[in-house]
Amino acid sequence: MVKNNYLISVFSYRLTDPTKKPADISYRSELKRKFLHLLALIIPFCIYHLDKEKSLWILIPLSTLALILEVARVRSKALSSLIYKLVGPIMRDEEKPALGSPVVINGASWVMLSATLLTIIFPVYIVCASLSMFMLGDAAAALIGRKFGNVHWPTSPKTIEGSIAFFVVAGVTLILFNILPWYVALIVSCTAMLLEVIPLPFNDNVRVPFLTALLIYGIEYAFGNTQPSLFF
Repeated sequence: MVKNNYLISVFSYRLTDPTKKPADISYRSELKRKFLHLLALIIPFCIYHLDKEKSLWILIPLSTLALILEVARVRSKALSSLIYKLVGPIMRDEEKPALGSPVVINGASWVMLSATLLTIIFPVYIVCASLSMFMLGDAAAALIGRKFGNVHWPTSPKTIEGSIAFFVVAGVTLILFNILPWYVALIVSCTAMLLEVIPLPFNDNVRVPFLTALLIYGIEYAFGNTQPSLFF
């Protein structure tokens, strides 16, 4: 009986979750945050219209600048105050370290670093597909999950409703890129959804697009549809 109760507690979907953290920004601020994140779609758009080399000439300096600012904002009171005045209301609590504390990289910087890493390693069309499906899927998951999410994944603050939104939006996005058969695109999208839910190491702005790009590359390579090696 104890064993059955344990299995039920692990595998059943729960309407309440003791691990769920209260939202540290309002839903209105979440909307603004995701709107700014969606503006980052200009990154895959530009990568698509530029070649790999030209894109990296832009991305590497921007990523370097982002890291410099992350370090500077925990060392400079003036810069920290300016940043928090401009975008503080849409930053999560963990993205606002105290002055003099260890460096914390915020979501926007992670997105820039992710785009740079993917562009260095993968073909451009895989980079654009992976980044676009993640950006759109992540925004859908956050907004739908915050507004309508009631059923939580076991031991996770993520909601089933948010994950479904991620799967649908990411799946449609990947299908529209037309680089994989639609049913394969849906499998990749489901995998990306699970990667977003499972609390794996490293920031999800890097982890999910990178592993998704790696999966797409593997599928393409298996069917002889892509370049034989990475980094070119």
